[in-house]
Amino acid sequence: MKKTMFSLLLCIVLLALLAGPVFANGAVRIPYTGQENTGYCFTPPVTDPRCALFSGGDTQILPNGKMISRNVVMVFEFQSDNPLFDGVTIATFNVYPGSATHYPVIGTWYMELYAYDGYWEGPVSISMSASGGTHSVYSGKGYGALDGMIIQGTNDNGFLSGKITELPGYQP
Repeated sequence: MKKTMFSLLLCIVLLALLAGPVFANGAVRIPYTGQENTGYCFTPPVTDPRCALFSGGDTQILPNGKMISRNVVMVFEFQSDNPLFDGVTIATFNVYPGSATHYPVIGTWYMELYAYDGYWEGPVSISMSASGGTHSVYSGKGYGALDGMIIQGTNDNGFLSGKITELPGYQP
């Protein structure tokens, strides 16, 4: 019995030593939630010059009836409970042929913040259904006031959630 308890205790100590650096690396993780305002460029009066970038891109219907779009540009606002993720976003993406009910979308996004002199930039992958539902997975790197931060999140039909991680010891 003593041998079993000692072995169990030894395993726990070894696991703690291995996992310690993962949990104690000093990274600060900041959660956020929010929503997407897709009507930002369509609610009068439109005064933001970035709204002029909005473009449907080049959309074609293929002989098999499937759709493909290239260089689609959307401009919208993210409203979050955290000022580190509150601002105007410009997304550029391509919509690829999928099944009759699903279109994969891949692109990039760029967000200028309201409260900070900085911006986020990174890739986005979107799953878009023919009925209009979307699920996005995005990540990004911070620049300017956000140097040393990375972001990861999801957007489910306009509802945002994710985390911002402040990298320990980062020096720009």
